[in-house]
Amino acid sequence: MYRRKAYQAHFGVETWYSPLQEHTFPTEHVTITYQEAQAIIKAHQTCSELRSSKRDSLSPGSNEMAAFRSAGLGAVTYPDVLANVDGASRSALQNLASRLDKTIARSFRHGCFAKLNTRSPKDVVIYDFGDTSVQACVDNALQRLSPEALKKRDEDAFATAFVKGSNRAMQSHNGVQIMRIFVLSTRVAEDLTKMVQFGERVFNGSEGGGAGVRKVVSGASIVLREWQDSVVEHPEGEVGCSVS
Repeated sequence: MYRRKAYQAHFGVETWYSPLQEHTFPTEHVTITYQEAQAIIKAHQTCSELRSSKRDSLSPGSNEMAAFRSAGLGAVTYPDVLANVDGASRSALQNLASRLDKTIARSFRHGCFAKLNTRSPKDVVIYDFGDTSVQACVDNALQRLSPEALKKRDEDAFATAFVKGSNRAMQSHNGVQIMRIFVLSTRVAEDLTKMVQFGERVFNGSEGGGAGVRKVVSGASIVLREWQDSVVEHPEGEVGCSVS
């Protein structure tokens, strides 16, 4: 498993960003320490436990249960999670958010897209039905559909609008927004869980970005990429590649 992790790291952003820097978006890396990774995992578990406890306390078929189900991941808020994790985890999450704030303030005036250096937390905006910001982004994209598409109820146009809207909801302007998304994300929790099983030895990366980016061989980091509206408006231009 460790060899596979190291192999996959050779295809990470940290590896290819420097030689392709002039051809891609400005990017920064904020290292996640072993303790911070554990804190994110614990917070995600706490979120799941709070959601289960809240669900079990509601009567089937009640209006409260209907509201709970319609909220999706948003049935539990990030402040709820912070209030219920242990003190060490809370401090780790807040410290990481503070470091993210400093990097964003320095490098990303118009916000950024944040992802783990393995995968993105895109599962959150898809299932966080109760987040009004996600709803607003999707509603705005639907409102910009052509009258013809609306009249025909064009399913392809509706699907594209949903993709554009949910993608736009991934724009972050501060560390708390990013930590909220990361804590709610099952994808992030899964990947960090795989890393922490090897102990602190894989959390030895360095921070950096732009011309001074330093290679992170196998550590965990949050990758911040410059936000560009033109990318969101043209999801058909995305080219994906997976390394197994």
